[in-house]
Amino acid sequence: MEKHVLSKSTYMLGCQCTKRLYLHKFKSDLRNPADENQQAIFDAGTRVGEIARQLFPMGTDASPVDKFNYQESVLKTQELIANGIKVIYEACFQFDGVLCAIDILVKKKGKWYAYEVKGSTEVKNYHIEDAALQYFVITNSGLKLEDISIVYLNNKYVRQGDLDIQQLFSTESVLNRITIKQEAVVKKIKELKKIITEKKEPVIKVGLHCSDPFDCDFSNHCWKDIPTENSVMLLYKKDKIYFLEKEIYSFEEIPEDYKLDKRSSKKIDKLKDTEITINKEQIGNFLSKIAAPF
Repeated sequence: MEKHVLSKSTYMLGCQCTKRLYLHKFKSDLRNPADENQQAIFDAGTRVGEIARQLFPMGTDASPVDKFNYQESVLKTQELIANGIKVIYEACFQFDGVLCAIDILVKKKGKWYAYEVKGSTEVKNYHIEDAALQYFVITNSGLKLEDISIVYLNNKYVRQGDLDIQQLFSTESVLNRITIKQEAVVKKIKELKKIITEKKEPVIKVGLHCSDPFDCDFSNHCWKDIPTENSVMLLYKKDKIYFLEKEIYSFEEIPEDYKLDKRSSKKIDKLKDTEITINKEQIGNFLSKIAAPF
């Protein structure tokens, strides 16, 4: 089996910003220094996924031995399905050069159900984009899905005694929301494959996508000529959108006649109040009057 061109993770990078995908593939040396906080978030997400397996116990793990052996994982998944295994963790599929894994794949009454686990407390828009690609790859690989759902943490659950796994998680079908996105998925895959094959860096201005839905790990590179202190990125969405479209990046550049959102205005005032001002002249005058004791 040939190596994939796109994975679910690189597809999602490209959905956020095509330039981020390009830099990830061809200029990884420009990536920001490792962020321990972000890694902690990823680790927590992995732990949530492992706990969620208890919703469907006694499954078989199809995970690859390392990130270089995903094709073996695809073949293992096919073998497990053929052998009648009804619960598969990290089931892996590949279609037309696109690879994805699903956290939990379950066969119930002869029909297959897919579950993707998230460490959030609700279904978010990017979860839908993520699941839409999974559905595309899995179904085009030949496995018909009866349903696909997002499993997320139930923030209304209060633990009393032993952990109740059924209460800890909520499950929400997203089938109707992703089937209408299938044409868009095909279009996006084509666009992202072209970027990879042509190896040409997209011209993308900095904007809201730099931190939505996640902070980009190439922000230091893209923002290197743009001020980060007193940045308009600290303001509220309406103002951010306007300023970024006008290529206004710092508070000092904001036109005097522009009417800021009240929340943005308060935030600027608060930041100014916390600024440290050093008056070297007054400090010098004070120090000049100090004499050594006799």
